[in-house]
Amino acid sequence: HNQNANTIRVTAQFQTVIPMQAATEAERETAKTRARAKLYELAQRECEVLTGVFSGECKIVSVNVNLTEQNPFAAMNMPGASVVRININASYTIAPKE
Repeated sequence: HNQNANTIRVTAQFQTVIPMQAATEAERETAKTRARAKLYELAQRECEVLTGVFSGECKIVSVNVNLTEQNPFAAMNMPGASVVRININASYTIAPKE
């Protein structure tokens, strides 16, 4: 399917913050994986929304994931819970129905 001048391009950003409370490394990795999976599912559902709004064939063109873990108490040399911020940027194309 060739893209034409009527093809619509959309970029969307999804994000979540996960508090990490004194968890083991394995529990932390499991929580991060679950959060990424939920955001990927959200990115996929966005294609369904775009299809309904623009009445065309939606395709995910690219997905970019950024995950950072931060401990806001580290600078104060205090123990505390860290947080993980996960951002996903997804790009879509919507080709009009012919």
